[in-house]
Formats: sequence, structure tokens, C-alpha cells
Amino acid sequence: MAHELWGGFYPLDIATLEQSSTLELAVVVEEDSDLLFARFAAGAHDAIAASLVDLLRLQQSVQSLRIVGCTDESRGADAVVARSTVGSISELRGRRIGVRPGTFSELLVSRMLATANLSTSDVQLVSVAARNVPEALRNGTVDAAETWEPYLSSVRDPAFRSLFSTAETPGLVIQCVAVRDQVLRTKPGAVREMIARVIAVGTSVMQTPDSVVPRAARALKRDVLSMPPVRGFRWLSLEDNRQLLGANGQPRLLQAATEHVRFLADIGVLRAPLDLPSLITAEFLPQ
Repeated sequence: MAHELWGGFYPLDIATLEQSSTLELAVVVEEDSDLLFARFAAGAHDAIAASLVDLLRLQQSVQSLRIVGCTDESRGADAVVARSTVGSISELRGRRIGVRPGTFSELLVSRMLATANLSTSDVQLVSVAARNVPEALRNGTVDAAETWEPYLSSVRDPAFRSLFSTAETPGLVIQCVAVRDQVLRTKPGAVREMIARVIAVGTSVMQTPDSVVPRAARALKRDVLSMPPVRGFRWLSLEDNRQLLGANGQPRLLQAATEHVRFLADIGVLRAPLDLPSLITAEFLPQ
């Protein structure tokens, strides 16, 4: 399993602390999103956790991919931050905005600009990795940029201001777990155990949030101070997963996915139509 560093994935990380004879779960944290997707596409990992829109884009190069669970929904932990000289979203016209092109980062910026009757054609998009946003803002490379925790905490001072966040876009940025078809066919029991364990851990940590960061740090063998805070997102329960993946009807995840596909088509990264229902399965959720 591979993912970027993100508090919503802590249940995945903590789940590795308990191994069993039927499931040996190992997590690799990739520090760069491009490397994360490139290595998964090259076959380095069996499963990946990422935002829904990024998984839909990844499916263009890894067609044998299915979403089997969802970990969390961002509700403020992803934000567009600007230098203090930018007073409002409308003042971004003609200015430079740092994003990860073609990802949920650009999608969130597009949503923000639309609130001021602007589009990405009215601004200059600059490719900036989330971890480099604080430096890019401070040295003036960009006037605003999209980033997330833990990097977002680095720009919480009077020199910057938050213009927009996922707190204003409920349901837009949902993180999911996707697994290769071959793994689903050859190790279905292990996948079911993984999803059950992750959801169980997620349910548990909702009750004891103060213990989450130290446990995740221990699982990842990282310094606690380097870990993202537990705020700005909502861990998803078993019932949330059943609704999102359609255990008892139409998958609610299709609503967000449809908007994401339109976005990917508009920016020209879809090479072939996506069969959305076939990408989502509730088969591996606990009963």
C-alpha cells in the first residue's frame, strides 16, 4: 500500500501495527505525488490511497484498478492560501497560483475561482508541489497556492491568508483505497481483512483522537513532530463506505466522480471514456 503523508490515512498506517497470518500489510509513504503514481503504474505497489479525482486519472494508465474503500473526506485540511497582498479571490485575476496540475489541487482552485466568476484561463497556473508551497509563497514565486496539512500549518501567520478551503466544498475531495484487479482475484480474503481493519481503526480513533498521531508515527517510524495534525477532515465509517460504494443501491461516490470526470475532460487528460460503475465495488466491505 502506498500513499502520500496525510492525516486521513492514519487508520491505514495504524492498521500495519497488527499483522496476521492472512494479511501482512505494509505502507510506503511517497513524498512526491508524481513518484507515487508513477511507481504504482510501474507495479511497485499492490494498492494505493489517494483522492478520488487522482485515482480516476490514474486509471487512464492502470486500467486494472478498482476502488474498494474510502478513508476520509477533506473538510478544511486542503486550502488555497495567498500572500497578504491578495485581498480576495477576485484579485487573483492575472496572478500566479501554485497547483499540482491535473489533480484535485487544480480542481479545488477551479472551484474557488468560479465563486468569483473566474476560471483558470484568467490566472497563471504554476506547478508547485504541496510541500514547496510555503517557500514559493515566501519568495514570491506565486501569489497564491493550494496545499494541505502538514504544509498548511507552515503558512498560518499574518503574511498569508486562506482564501478558500474544502470546508466550503463538502463531498468534493474524498480519499479512497484502490487495488489492482489481480490482487482482488488472487487475495480477496486479504483485501477484505485490510478494509475491515482500516475501518475498525478509523472508528476507534474517532473516539480517541489524541492517541492517533503517536500511533501513526510509530507505524511509519517517523518523528511525531513531522506528522500532519488531526483536523480539517472527517474519517469515514462503515456506513459511509456502504453509501459511497453502493452496498445497498446506487454508489453515492458516482456523484463526485461524475464532476471529477468532467474536470479531467475539460483539462484534456482523459484519453478514453471511464466506465465509472465498474471502477467502484462494495464487495470487499465488512458485512
